[in-house]
Amino acid sequence: LFPSRCGTKPITWRNAYDILQRATEKAGMTTKGISTHSTRRSLVNRLRKNSVDKDVIRKITGHRGDKGLDPYIDVELDEVKTAIATL
Repeated sequence: LFPSRCGTKPITWRNAYDILQRATEKAGMTTKGISTHSTRRSLVNRLRKNSVDKDVIRKITGHRGDKGLDPYIDVELDEVKTAIATL
């Protein structure tokens, strides 16, 4: 998903983290609470809330299956109530 400058290998996790930290600081934001993990989690949940199919989300994030993807997904109480109300 994130090729290196040479284009043959992906960048390392550390490189991605450093890039994110510099971008966060440049935007004038505090880096506390912002990480590659938190942004990935936000991406997964925004895609899901926009009704993007889980197979597509897995393709974007690089997860191989639901076992790796499911822990990222947040289900809100309103969603549970709405689902139950359909019964």
